[in-house]
Amino acid sequence: MCDAGYAGLQQPSDGYSNVKQSGGGYGSSPNPSGGYSDAKQSGGGYSSSQNPSDSYASARSTVSAGLGNGVNLQPSYYPLESKETGDVDLGWKWMRQFDTEGLIKSVRIEIDPLHGVANLANAQRWINEAVANGYAPIATYHIDTQYMQHTAVELLEAANWWVTNYRYLARNAALTINLINEWGDKGITAEDFADTYNKAIAMVRSTYGGPIIVDAPGFGQALQTAALAIKGAQITIKDPQIIMSAHIYNDAWNPSTGKGLQRSDLDTLAATGVACMVGEFGEKKTGGNTPNWADLVDYAKSNNWPVFGWAWNGDATPLNAEDLGKVLTTPPAEMPMALAVQLGKAMNMISPLFQARVKEPQKYDQTEYFKTIYAHL
Repeated sequence: MCDAGYAGLQQPSDGYSNVKQSGGGYGSSPNPSGGYSDAKQSGGGYSSSQNPSDSYASARSTVSAGLGNGVNLQPSYYPLESKETGDVDLGWKWMRQFDTEGLIKSVRIEIDPLHGVANLANAQRWINEAVANGYAPIATYHIDTQYMQHTAVELLEAANWWVTNYRYLARNAALTINLINEWGDKGITAEDFADTYNKAIAMVRSTYGGPIIVDAPGFGQALQTAALAIKGAQITIKDPQIIMSAHIYNDAWNPSTGKGLQRSDLDTLAATGVACMVGEFGEKKTGGNTPNWADLVDYAKSNNWPVFGWAWNGDATPLNAEDLGKVLTTPPAEMPMALAVQLGKAMNMISPLFQARVKEPQKYDQTEYFKTIYAHL
C-alpha cells in the first residue's frame, strides 16, 4: 500500500524472532506441478509487448508463469477482536461467487510477521487455500508503512526471513515471492536500490529459484529510478528472473518527473526489457496527482502486465484525518465496530473487515468499491 494511507490495524509483537513455525495449518492442497519448491526450479511463460535484445528480454518469457490478474489480500492484522491475528476467513466462497466473469486468476497476499500475524501456520494456510481454490498466490513480506525505515538492513532481514521460512510456506503449495513490499524511499538512488537488492536476491536464491517480484522504490511509483536500476545506472540488478512491480493510485507521484504517473513512465520501465506488473492499483477517497490512474492500469494490462487491485479485504485506509487519529490510538481489540465497518468500506471489495475463521464460511457483502477494481481486471 502506498504512503498516503494507513495500511492496516496492527497488533505489535516482539518481531519475527518469536514467530512460531508450527506446521500443519488448514486446508492443505496437493503439491502442484511446476512449483518453485527449491532453488533448482524456475518459472514458465510470460508474454509482453516489449522486445529488447538483452538478458532481461531473453528471460522475460520465463519469469511469471501462471500469474494472471488478481487482487490483494491483507489478513495479517485481523480479526480485530483477537489478540492473535491471522486466523481469519479470507472469503474464498464470495470471491468465486462475485467474480462472475472469471477475471481473478491470482492473489497477492501480504504477510507481516513483525507487527501482525504471530503464527506462520496461518500464513501457510492462506497460501494453501488460495491454491485449493484455483488461484496462483504471490506471497509478500510486508512491513507496515508506519514502521518501515527503508534501510539496507531492513531489506536484508526480509531476504533472511524468506531463506528461513520459504520452504515452510511452500510446503504444500507453489508460490511466487514478492521480496518485500515497497522498500526504498522516493529519494533512493538507482545504484543503492540495485546494490542492496543484488545482495538480498542472492540470499533468497539459496532456497528459491522462481521469479522474484521487486516493488519499484518510492512506494512503487519512482519508475525512472527502477528503470535505471535495471539498465543505465553504474550498478544494476543482475538477476534476470525478476518482475518489476509498479503501484498505481490516484495519489501516485513520480519524484523523478515531479508529476503524477503517466503512460510514458510505464513505457520507460518496460523499455528496459524487464518483466513488469502492477502489484497494486486503486482509488482513494482523497483524490491526488494521478486522476488518470484507471487509464494507466488499462494501458499496463493492454501490454500484458498482470494487474492486482487493492484490495479484496484487509485495507483500513482512513477516510479522513479524524479516523486516522482514532486508528492510531485505539488497540485493534477495542476498535468500535462502527469505525471498523466504516474503514472496511474505504478500499475493500468486500465488507466487513476479515472475520474470524469458524466452521461455516463467514458472510461477506460486495462494496461499491468492488466495481471500481473489478472494471479493470
